[in-house]
Amino acid sequence: KVEITDNMFARDEDFDLSTYGKQLFGVFSEPPFDVCWRFLPDAADDAAEYIFHPDQETQHADDGSLYVRFRAGGAREMAWHLFTWGESVEVIEPNDFGIQR
Repeated sequence: KVEITDNMFARDEDFDLSTYGKQLFGVFSEPPFDVCWRFLPDAADDAAEYIFHPDQETQHADDGSLYVRFRAGGAREMAWHLFTWGESVEVIEPNDFGIQR
């Protein structure tokens, strides 16, 4: 329900939504960490079409796999997303990704 009120707020002039959003993977807010995923050759072409994060860097390997790197928080949502790739993706970094953050 939308309702007009007299409540106001002062906008923080130093806040940049784009910069804030780049700290996150999805909607969960937690301190960002370095991420590196390796997509096996059977999924590399498909994964290359995705934008997992606005600042991601990708690298095609000689064996046909694809490495995707970025920095963001949101380990739980990353894990949920990675399940959709099954055994075609390997978490290279962080090395403690399987441990609940």
